[in-house]
Order: sequence, then C-alpha cells, then structure tokens
Amino acid sequence: MYTILISILSTLAIIYLVPFILYGIASSFWGLKTPENASPAVFLTSILISKIGVAIAFVLIFYFSYPYFDNNWLLYSFIWWIMFVFGEIGQAITPNYSWKEAVIGILSETIYLPLGALVISWMIVGYPPLTPHEHPKVNGGDAEGGDDGDGDYAGADIFDPFDLDIPLRFDKVAY
Repeated sequence: MYTILISILSTLAIIYLVPFILYGIASSFWGLKTPENASPAVFLTSILISKIGVAIAFVLIFYFSYPYFDNNWLLYSFIWWIMFVFGEIGQAITPNYSWKEAVIGILSETIYLPLGALVISWMIVGYPPLTPHEHPKVNGGDAEGGDDGDGDYAGADIFDPFDLDIPLRFDKVAY
C-alpha cells in the first residue's frame, strides 16, 4: 500500500509540475493567460484536483496490469498519450481553448507520461525495467520465458494487490 501511495504522489508531482513549467515558459513567449474570471490560485487548484484523479488512475491501472506493462511502460504511456492528445485536440476546437495551449499540452504529455510510466514501473516492480528475457518476475528467471519447470508460466503468482493475501494468477500470460 505504501508503494502505491508513493507512486501516486510521485506521478502527481511529475504530471503537475511538467505542464506548470512548460505553460509558464510558453506564457512568457505567447502571452497565455488563465481562463477569464478565474484567479491563478483557483485555476491551479482546479488543475491539481484533476491531476490527482489522473495520477490515481495512472498508477492503479499500471499496478493491476504490471505483469504485462512493466516491460512495456513505453507502450503504457503511449496509450495514455493517445487519449490525452485527442483530449487536447477536442479542447482546441472549443472557443475557450487555443491551439497554442493544445500544443503546450501535447508537449507536456509527451514528456510527463513516459517519465511517469518509467518512474512507477521502477517503483512498483522494484528495479529499473528490464528486457523480457532479463525479467525474473515475468519469466521466473528462465531466460527463454514460459514454463521453467516449476509449473508456473510467465507471470504466475507474482503479486498480491494491496497486500491483502488475495493471490492473482496470470497463467500462461503472453507478452
């Protein structure tokens, strides 16, 4: 549980600070402003609240699917990136959001999503992501993957969500 909380806080820091810095830089060049009738404090608080939800979802989805995504953290971040890019384009079509803001948003997401996925992969798995053949938790230490003679297949019995003694089995997981 501690790992999940630290992962959420780390992800939140990444996905809040990267856009904050990039929008700050862009506002000095392009004159971006907070939405009308919103103080900067209220605007930043609303952004923080939305980022808390994203950080929780980002970490929990990774945590419950990490037997697959820990070696594929870049794919995991790319899936999220696609969703966020379409969100930015959709917002840019509306009259209250500019294409400049959308470009900065896409640039921010291009930085913070892979960075966040790499960090949570390292924190949840416990070591830097390795290739599938080097990954002892995915293939049981067998360099060829699959069944290494102990009856479990790639990813079997490798984690216990929230330390509640509820074993999850991922029998014959293909990666």
